[in-house]
Amino acid sequence: MRVVFQRADLDTCMAGALLDVARSDDVIWRPSGARPEELADDTVLTIEAGGSGQTGLRNFDYHNTRLPLPPAAVQA
Repeated sequence: MRVVFQRADLDTCMAGALLDVARSDDVIWRPSGARPEELADDTVLTIEAGGSGQTGLRNFDYHNTRLPLPPAAVQA
């Protein structure tokens, strides 16, 4: 599985654990966030890397939105 994350904090790590991210996965740290094509691809898991509120696309984030979203770990 490909996993993209923007920051490594407790919320990101807990979401990753809940979503079964493993050492064998292709985990990518991207400080600028996930690319638009990654956010649109439901085979790519993004955690706090953009796509706020798009959990149906496997985008778990709550930043940069006016939506009252819970933390990524709660979304997961």
